[in-house]
Amino acid sequence: MSQRPGRRWACPSLAVPMATGDGLLVRLAPWREGASSAQLVRLAELIERYGNGDIDLTQRGNLQARGFSTASAKRFAAELSHVMPQAEALPAVTLEPNAQGGALLVALRDRLVERLSAVPLPLSPKCSVVIEEQGRYGVGGLSADLRLRITSDGYWLGVGGRAREARWFRSAEQHPDSLLDTSMALLTLLAEGGSGQRGRELKHAEALTTLLAQQGATPALPAIDGQPSELGSGVDGSLLVAAPYGALDAATLRAVGEWCAMAEATLWPLPQRRLLLLPQQPLPPSRALAELGALGLITHHDDARLAISVCRGAPGCAAAHMQTRPLANTVAEVIASSGGRIRPVHVSGCAKGCARPNDAALCLVGEDESSIAVVPNGLAHDAPVQQLTLNNRNLAAALRELVVQR
Repeated sequence: MSQRPGRRWACPSLAVPMATGDGLLVRLAPWREGASSAQLVRLAELIERYGNGDIDLTQRGNLQARGFSTASAKRFAAELSHVMPQAEALPAVTLEPNAQGGALLVALRDRLVERLSAVPLPLSPKCSVVIEEQGRYGVGGLSADLRLRITSDGYWLGVGGRAREARWFRSAEQHPDSLLDTSMALLTLLAEGGSGQRGRELKHAEALTTLLAQQGATPALPAIDGQPSELGSGVDGSLLVAAPYGALDAATLRAVGEWCAMAEATLWPLPQRRLLLLPQQPLPPSRALAELGALGLITHHDDARLAISVCRGAPGCAAAHMQTRPLANTVAEVIASSGGRIRPVHVSGCAKGCARPNDAALCLVGEDESSIAVVPNGLAHDAPVQQLTLNNRNLAAALRELVVQR
């Protein structure tokens, strides 16, 4: 395996945009609650006015907008503060949507953000906190430095990793104030280890066990629901859809907002580039999903595009050597028309492989604007076994042999 090319180990934000090939990129903070129709429509208007109208959904369920200048990013941030106030505290705090104890979890989130804003800690730029009840809608699969859970059977802290990987502790004091105090003590301990220390490095340290024992928290394991959420309608009336390759534009976001007005629904971005819509009144699921599908969203789990991880590609990413989404569409067409077992595919504009940090059954990596490196069962920066040419009229046939196992 070759050495992975350098990546930017920091996250863009509204206050600190990131330079890309199509201007500045801003990332909104994790949402405190579902967005209303009016908020979505206004957000789409601002993104179109001050950026280039392109929107990405991230793997962690955040929304980022593209194509800003330094001046327009500042104007966007100023106007957005009146529509969807943004928490600038570090770390980012992700909240599980639609939890039964929603009001309690939102209050915990708000108070934690207030404390972190009042007493900033020198934490890693990618440090994150998840506040959850069951870890539904993919939230349990998010890696986090600190996880906080409030359930019917206790108050819990998890350190380092996804819900199933974290080291869990149960708080003896069943009160939000106690959980909040313990959280701040733990994050302070994390910060004292240096700005690069993460929860995964701390979770087996004796200092962690000692600290949490002093706070009245002892090792224990909560019930963990590992069931993934499939696209479609839920028993609670929710609708789960996906954006193709995590890509939206302002026009689509506005159309979804207008649909939410008709359906009296709110929207949450979710991990794995999903969107959760929560209608206030029950809707016929088949009709609702058909309407959302007509807006360009993916509504069923067998859509071939879900098997493909795709980065932004050229020209939006300055590091990319090729446009990635046309190639991804070709791969999706090949998958959809082929009868065999579908394997995960990673289409990357360069060897950094930002869209997928884990192995894929097949990586297609841009080497220049017309040449693709083929890496089976590996990462984008691994040594390729062959090259393909983008303008080859037999490209679909070559991809069919690579993508589908019979």
